[in-house]
Amino acid sequence: MLFVAGFIAISSMLLPGVSGSFVLLILGLYEYVYTHLLKNSLKLEVSQQELLHLLVFVAGLGLGFLIFVRLLKVLLEDYRSQLMALLLGVMTASLSVLWPFMDLAREAADVSQLPKLMPWEVQGQEMLLIFFIGVVAIGFGWGLRWISQRAESSELH
Repeated sequence: MLFVAGFIAISSMLLPGVSGSFVLLILGLYEYVYTHLLKNSLKLEVSQQELLHLLVFVAGLGLGFLIFVRLLKVLLEDYRSQLMALLLGVMTASLSVLWPFMDLAREAADVSQLPKLMPWEVQGQEMLLIFFIGVVAIGFGWGLRWISQRAESSELH
């Protein structure tokens, strides 16, 4: 399981908007990997079994890195637009976790105490702010595309 966890964690670390630590937390291995493997290894207080577990985890990290980087390269070459749309969706979805509810997260002693707010439950000024940020982001994207097209057309002439 540690090999697979390392493989999945490093793969998620290569994607924007996804945290490898969060993936380990979901898999239920964050505490074990962080406390027993990494902290003890740094203190040089690691048993043979923990060292073996650490090596298996690092092997998963290494193989996951090599395979996922090659996969991303192929996907970027063959399916660039679709991959960018997927990554944009992942980053956009991660916003609901990161913002605008960070103040609530800092105040809550336990993450399970946080309210489960869905995008359609946001009202008032927050909705206007989210809308404004969306409009600015779309405008920024269109502006970059326009600049890119101008640069390409000027290179052709």
